[in-house]
Amino acid sequence: MTLSGDDKVALASAILTRAATDTDFLQLTIPGESWEFDFGYQTRWAMGYPSRSISWYLRRDAPDPNDPDQLHIEVRVFLDEPRATVFAEVGQRWFGKNRPLLTDTFRIHPRAPSYEELHDRIVTSVCSALLAYREALESVRTAQLLRAA
Repeated sequence: MTLSGDDKVALASAILTRAATDTDFLQLTIPGESWEFDFGYQTRWAMGYPSRSISWYLRRDAPDPNDPDQLHIEVRVFLDEPRATVFAEVGQRWFGKNRPLLTDTFRIHPRAPSYEELHDRIVTSVCSALLAYREALESVRTAQLLRAA
């Protein structure tokens, strides 16, 4: 599908608005983290050539590059067809010190018949991976506290 600049802007804005108002996404942030939806940047990017995608990110408000539990999530949605790439990792971002939160190709590279269904697939994948990671991290921290007591 080939879109004009105005059509790209409209599609990009609709995709970002849905993501930025999705309570499933928003409720998974913890203090010190936030989703970043740069509407201005994404609109400018969508209007440019050869841009075919927009992204949004889960980031720490004050990143610590040495934190082995730091999350890095980017959701990149392509504007040529309902498909995406989800980068979801935890750990330091260099020298192979990070590990993936998603390992299933269908969750990393989702496709769908519509952007609405694609959004739902992304939310399901990201939310389930975040919940599982946070539960595992909490279990480890609880075990450490019990051992220390």
